[in-house]
Amino acid sequence: MGKSLNGKELGRGIRQRKDGRYEARFSNRFGKQVSLYADTYIEVNKKLVTAKYEDERQLNLADSSMTLDEWFKVWMETYKQDCRNTTIEMYTYTYLRVKPIIGWRKMSSFNLIVLQQALNKLGNDNIRKNVKRVLNDIFNKAVQSEVVAKNYVPFLKTDLEKREKKERRVLTQKEEKIFRDFLKNDTRDSTHTYQNLYILSLETGMRIGEVLGLQWENVDLKNRRLHIENTLVVLKPVFETENHEVKRELHKPKTSNGTRIIPMSNTVYEMFLELKEKKKKNQSFVFTTKKGMPLNPDSVRVNMRNVIKHMQEEYPDFEYFTFHTLRHTFATRAIEMGVIPKTLQKILGHAKISMTMDLYCHTTDDTLEEAFKLMDRKRV
Repeated sequence: MGKSLNGKELGRGIRQRKDGRYEARFSNRFGKQVSLYADTYIEVNKKLVTAKYEDERQLNLADSSMTLDEWFKVWMETYKQDCRNTTIEMYTYTYLRVKPIIGWRKMSSFNLIVLQQALNKLGNDNIRKNVKRVLNDIFNKAVQSEVVAKNYVPFLKTDLEKREKKERRVLTQKEEKIFRDFLKNDTRDSTHTYQNLYILSLETGMRIGEVLGLQWENVDLKNRRLHIENTLVVLKPVFETENHEVKRELHKPKTSNGTRIIPMSNTVYEMFLELKEKKKKNQSFVFTTKKGMPLNPDSVRVNMRNVIKHMQEEYPDFEYFTFHTLRHTFATRAIEMGVIPKTLQKILGHAKISMTMDLYCHTTDDTLEEAFKLMDRKRV
């Protein structure tokens, strides 16, 4: 039993300190000693009754002083240990976008307004959506761990921009021919170094990581097949690391569908025959730097921008596109040429055919014109 300064008994867990203030203590359901303070006995007793009530009904938090930065670290170490390095990198960089805005805040201080205001300060809707996705899991786990009482993230609004959604860029048949001819005829060393990468993606729909991760052991010239078993991943340094070197790693595809066999077209077959003649001894990767290292995706992207810039000197209206555009173009050409969607799904390595049809197959002006010509012929 605690006592006041004049010796009066105050009840279990309550005492009066030498400075005259009152202190109440109890152990909560987490085994943590909780101390409450007030200027009067009535106030401190009221705080104690409230705290015990919340503790009995599990309304209190495990650690109300923990900041979002501190919980992010716990979340990563506890729940994301088995994630691929690329996934960990993605979580880290996504969180870094919102860290300066709310990372310092205590977990117990978050509400819908605070979180929405933080999202509103981000650059665009896509960034907001990515940050919301990561924050949702962070706060879900915080609720389950009783660090916060509620997750407000699902109620956040991310679509703040009033912009029409642009259709994904796909090369028309005419644009594809211009691009192929330019690669074939351009004499610049920079174009020549990367041209086979671009043609390979146009002919197979391979992703940039799959192209750069292709090894000679994956190239079956006898049966004219490519075995897609790896993807090259570049890991950039994350915050709070001493080593700032860029690392290149070979990863297995994210899903079993990503591991697949792609038959070689005549163009691809002839390309690999030529590349094999130039292959250096002990060269494991198909596409390498002069030092025999795998190419960096960023170098490929820079080169593609330069190639398009040079093309635009002759074709000013030629719109910019990315390496991934080549994958979309391959899929669209395949559908135009009558490839069965289920077959295309397997070539692209998709788990669901809906992804193949919704994201990677596009209708070009060429296709529309051919469709109307076909209908006209049938009407006659």
